Amino acid sequence: MKRTEKKKGMLVTGGIILLVAVAIVTYIVKSASAIQTEDAVSIEVTDYIDTTGYVVRNENYILSNREGIVAYDVDDGEKISYNGVVGSVFQTEKDALNHKKIRELDAQIENFERLNQTNVNVQIGLDSVNNQLDSRLIQFQEDLNNNSFKSMDTNVSELMYLINQKLILTGKVENFDSEIEELKQEKERLEAETADSLYTITSEYAGYFVSTCDGYENILSYDDIENVTLDDYNNVVTAANVPDSAIGKVIHSLNWYVVCPVTADQAFSLSNGSTNVTIKMPYAFSGDIPAKVIKVNQETEDSDGVVILQCSYMDSDLSKIRSETVQIGLKTYEGIRVSKDALHNDYVTYTYEDESGNTVEEQKLVQGVYVKYGSKLIFKQVSILYAGNDFVICDPSPEEGVLYNGKTVELYDQIVVSGGNLYDGKIID
Repeated sequence: MKRTEKKKGMLVTGGIILLVAVAIVTYIVKSASAIQTEDAVSIEVTDYIDTTGYVVRNENYILSNREGIVAYDVDDGEKISYNGVVGSVFQTEKDALNHKKIRELDAQIENFERLNQTNVNVQIGLDSVNNQLDSRLIQFQEDLNNNSFKSMDTNVSELMYLINQKLILTGKVENFDSEIEELKQEKERLEAETADSLYTITSEYAGYFVSTCDGYENILSYDDIENVTLDDYNNVVTAANVPDSAIGKVIHSLNWYVVCPVTADQAFSLSNGSTNVTIKMPYAFSGDIPAKVIKVNQETEDSDGVVILQCSYMDSDLSKIRSETVQIGLKTYEGIRVSKDALHNDYVTYTYEDESGNTVEEQKLVQGVYVKYGSKLIFKQVSILYAGNDFVICDPSPEEGVLYNGKTVELYDQIVVSGGNLYDGKIID
């Protein structure tokens, strides 16, 4: 009797285990065949070459052998004319600092006076100011994320100006007369306790002024820039001594150059691509810089070399950079993003009428994706423009003849990224 009960118990246990096993297998099979989709979205990707770059400009030192403390009268990146005043020299450091503060007060007074004109300038709208504020805030966040602290002062100054402009437009502030008066009084006080300058320093050149020198101003020849080689680039390791009398320099040509080492494959891409590219310097400047490929220099077609890029955009940050991390943007691809897991090979059908008026169907094996259309799957061919690590970009409007039956993936299609036993026309839950 006990043996029978024990045997029954074993049967029951075995039955439960079998049921659990069946449930697990069923779950696995269903999970494996479950359809998962993602929406087809538009994306833009730029193909970059990651390298380093050495900046070459047409630069000349501004020299002054006379003693005294220099207070600059122009900002870095600011244009100066021939014989224009670069700085004033004072007997004491206090006088020089006061001179600098007076210049800053003049700039603040000018800003507030411009803001007082906001109400009478009918061309300025609140929407425009809000858009500029949004743009500056985004730029400020990007600078923080990219550690581009060189641009911070400029962005903060422009943000404050836009905020004050919004206060005027919304009626929160009537004018800035009291602020202007307070700044003028502070200026008069500083002027009263500041001695006159001993003399002024002028520039022998017209161009962009920079107050700092690094000794690399003439390491590579600006006039012979197109003939720079990879050996020349690799030998730029030690800066020359900056003259003791140098108080700054002038960049007196609109065009400046970036010399970048490249591999043989990268050199081939640059030589055979568009001459118009963009460059990024993520640790020095936020945003894209338009550039032109002037020359790609290699000893042989299979050797590494250098690319010489020409730029013409200049500002305070760019006027001071020398050796930087550089990303060269070769080509931008725009289309529909598709995960590589979604790509499959299947047949598409092309239907046409022959010369006798009969309907003919022909099939061809192509690469494409399965798209959920109601309760059914349909297969669509794709034309790939760009391949990333885990996705591709597909052309939503390929040229005639690229697609076998003229149909491809469209924006917002529900593309199948996982699921078992996929085929065109499959009915799904």
